[in-house]
Amino acid sequence: ISVSTFLLNRSSDLEILGALEALKKDDLASFSWEMGLIRSYLSLEKIRLDDKLAIDYDVDITDFNIPPLSVLFLVEDAVKRGISGLNKTGTVKISTRRLAGGVIQIKVCDDGNPHEEPNPQKAEEIKKDYEIVRKLIQQNADGELNISKREGGGTEATITISAE
Repeated sequence: ISVSTFLLNRSSDLEILGALEALKKDDLASFSWEMGLIRSYLSLEKIRLDDKLAIDYDVDITDFNIPPLSVLFLVEDAVKRGISGLNKTGTVKISTRRLAGGVIQIKVCDDGNPHEEPNPQKAEEIKKDYEIVRKLIQQNADGELNISKREGGGTEATITISAE
């Protein structure tokens, strides 16, 4: 299920309009609001994937703003490209922390397959999608997005933003 399909099928008209308005204005959205979308999305994926998807929420803080749908994009990618193809249970973990110096860290990790796309055209599309999210985080939240492979398998996406 894609994020857009999920939003259209699962969210209220007000939530969809709010997301679209925020995207049009380059505004930020509350992380609490985004976590609501993430929880709904993952509950649907849990139904689809059953025992193949484990979810770990380690969310210490939610009182900050981020570019709308940026973390949801990372969660969707972790499920689709990291967990979906596994023959065993895979875990998606979402965590938030307030670090020294007023920095907020958001991590989306999975222990599944590396997020490598064999189709070059599709790989280029995915790369562009990540660059859009990276640019939104840089420009609208004065932050950064880093993607790395995890030792032992999987991928880790880390967003760091200023708390101010």
